[in-house]
Amino acid sequence: MRTFYAWIEAQQEALFTAPLSRLLNVIQLSQFGAIDADIGFSYVPLWTPSEEQLANMRKVETRTCAGRYDGP
Repeated sequence: MRTFYAWIEAQQEALFTAPLSRLLNVIQLSQFGAIDADIGFSYVPLWTPSEEQLANMRKVETRTCAGRYDGP
């Protein structure tokens, strides 16, 4: 499922970012007479890891880093 979500996110970027940016600029020019660089958009993520999954990933990363450390 995550692979499918990643594919959808890639398609959003590839297919929609340029046209939406252009449309947003046209609307700004029409409404305000200038383009404000602070006005933009972002896509809502389809999947985000839970707190438990994030904690487990951090634990694995910590163990990996600690395993690489050759201290005194």
